[in-house]
Parts: sequence; C-alpha cells; structure tokens
Amino acid sequence: MGMTSYLVNGVQDQYSDGKAAKVWHLYIGGKKRTEEYKDNMVNLLKEHDVQTVLDSACGTGVDSVMLLEAGFTVKSVDASDKMLKYAYKLRWQRHKDNPVYDDWEIGEGDWLDLDNCEDTITHPEIGYDAVICIGNSFAHLPDFAGDNSLQKVAISNFHKNVEARWHPDY
Repeated sequence: MGMTSYLVNGVQDQYSDGKAAKVWHLYIGGKKRTEEYKDNMVNLLKEHDVQTVLDSACGTGVDSVMLLEAGFTVKSVDASDKMLKYAYKLRWQRHKDNPVYDDWEIGEGDWLDLDNCEDTITHPEIGYDAVICIGNSFAHLPDFAGDNSLQKVAISNFHKNVEARWHPDY
C-alpha cells in the first residue's frame, strides 16, 4: 500500500491515490461549459481591473491556464501533490508554444498557512488583485470543531493575500 498524504492536522489528502487527478478533465466539463465559464470568470475579473491572481486550489491547473491565456499573471498552489503533478506537466507541455508559461509559478500550499508556500512560489509584495478558490475545493477543509474555525483562518489568509487597495482598512 502506498504512502498516505496528509494536508492539515491529520486530514488525509482525498486525492493522494492519484485517481481523481487522472480523470479530473471529465469533471470540469466539455467545450461549451468551459467557454461559458471562462467568459464569465475573465469578464468578472477584468471588470474589477484584476491583473494578478492567486489560484489557491489550482488542482490540475485548468483554471490557472484559462487565466494565463486570458492575459492574467497567475500563481498557483494546491495542497495535493498528486493534483499538482498534472499542473506541472501542463506547464511543461505548453511552455514551448507560449512564453507566458515560463513565468507561471506553481507550488504546494495550504490555505491555513499560505505564507509558508514561499519556498515554492513568490507572493507579490503588495498582494494579489484576486485570490480564487474554485469548484468544490473549500468543502475539502473539514470543520472538526463545529465552529468553522479552520474556514475562518483560510478566509483570513485569502484576505491577507489580496492587494491592500481592495481592503484599505485592513
């Protein structure tokens, strides 16, 4: 039996067996869904003058790629090394055809301690214009205490990583 990956305080990485990562493209939709989703996401971010994005749950990198190709500067983290393996592979496959992939930083990151992913990505000094956590990702953070304390820490960390112009009273 393989090694078990743990994300937070003994919580098993639900993707540690690598099976979901292999078929993730089946869950994230076909061409029509993807185009509508892309248009909505890109338009929303552009309406708010977003240029830099932290994809805090990048998984296989699908949303990050969509944003990179739309002209955003994206840095991507995920807590699952199995999912990240596919993001790294995607970056490698595409960097030959598009130089934007050479600057795409991908790393392992935990929402409860986003500052400690500095060894794999470099956060901008002034923060990001947006932090995204797409799909069902947030549901993977358990509520052991029944008070949403871990969720509150994660949201606070997202907030701390957003550029100061978005929350000047912080």
